[in-house]
Amino acid sequence: MMRSIVGRYFAAQQLLTRLPCPSWTPWQPDDLARSTAWFPMVGLVVGTLSAGVAALLGGSAGLSPFVVAVIAVAVPPVVTGFFHEDAWADVCDAFGAMTPIRRREIMRDSRVGSFGAAGVTLLIVIKVAGLAALPWRVVAPVVIGAHVISRWSSVVMIALSKYVDDPESLTKPYAGQVTFERLLIATSVPTVPLAWWIFGPGVAAGLLIATVGIVAVASRFFARWLGGITGDCLGAVNQLVEAVVYLVAGQPTVVALIRHV
Repeated sequence: MMRSIVGRYFAAQQLLTRLPCPSWTPWQPDDLARSTAWFPMVGLVVGTLSAGVAALLGGSAGLSPFVVAVIAVAVPPVVTGFFHEDAWADVCDAFGAMTPIRRREIMRDSRVGSFGAAGVTLLIVIKVAGLAALPWRVVAPVVIGAHVISRWSSVVMIALSKYVDDPESLTKPYAGQVTFERLLIATSVPTVPLAWWIFGPGVAAGLLIATVGIVAVASRFFARWLGGITGDCLGAVNQLVEAVVYLVAGQPTVVALIRHV
């Protein structure tokens, strides 16, 4: 049982990040499809790495909140190989097309167009603006919570959405693979407990409900716009949820409720 869990976690880490996996990692052919339950745990690792760097530089080096915010936003893409940011750019670029087929073609194109460049720029500005409003001691827990919740959004979206009929989509191995059990694991380890601990029960519940709402609206939108979801859709919603968490956390009434870890 433990070997299966370890194999599925590292399958998720290998997909979502550039972090190395140990050579002894047990791996089975179906681990990739079953790895969705551990997406939030990967978010915990990515968020902790980013939060650690931000806290170290903010506390020891005494950098300004703005600089700490920039660093906190810059570290995760380095860890993930700009995996989710590239998805956001692809979805933004697809807004320049008029048909679902052409949109999917644009999203498969490795080049970034003007829509994508503008979208990524605005996304980074929004993230930095949200985190810069926080004291450096609060940045670390918020970043951790945001990366866990944003990865959880992908699990929820796969569970609720129709897979697009496209053999080149990265969601193909996961289509129909998020069972109730896997969704329950992703929700309880560590999403709900961690969000509750960091943000408090009221804000945590609001963020999780808002995430489900975003996913539901996005799922319906992509069904009409593309014919279903693709890997880029998952990554784009991931980025949107992360940005929303930062903006909510930056509100003065919320800052006082966030636990300093």
